[in-house]
Amino acid sequence: MDASISSRQYFESSTFYGRNGLTTGEELALAQGLLELLPYLGRVLSKSAREHGAISVDRIKPLGLLTQAGPIRAGELAELCHLTPAAVTHAIDALVADGLARREDDPVDRRAVLLHVTPKGRREMARVQHAAVATLVRTVEGLDPGTRSALRDALPKLKAALAQSERVSSFAVHEFSTIAPDRAVTNAVKRGPRSVR
Repeated sequence: MDASISSRQYFESSTFYGRNGLTTGEELALAQGLLELLPYLGRVLSKSAREHGAISVDRIKPLGLLTQAGPIRAGELAELCHLTPAAVTHAIDALVADGLARREDDPVDRRAVLLHVTPKGRREMARVQHAAVATLVRTVEGLDPGTRSALRDALPKLKAALAQSERVSSFAVHEFSTIAPDRAVTNAVKRGPRSVR
């Protein structure tokens, strides 16, 4: 991206295709607006962790996802966190060392290990979330009643749409990864680029 233009200008000059074809300006503005909220929300959560919890900022995401989705295997947590296996192993080791999570044998497959949140981990996550919610309550209180009502109606629908989008993306990646690669492409990759004379 050209450093002389803002991210908003970049998005406005780009073409995006949604599920129903070309994305409208209104859809693009909404998507960009949502994206712009993420740093603010991330800072609220980070500040809450620093000031009210015993969890380091880098452990909030894996512990939060483990609290929601657990018990799960390390590979599943890595996918949810979008971390490499090495990075998630490091995060898990830290959570276990701090008594926030524990490893147990998977009863279905003894070769595998399931990760569980400990009662201490749940308490710490709840403390951070409570502090973050308190901060957001003060923010929401400053909005007019109509805006609060619109948010109350929109947020559950947005959450459901994001969950559906995530399921579709995961399914597409899984389906793509199970397709045998085209032999000609595989051979070309093995062979490498041809020299141009």
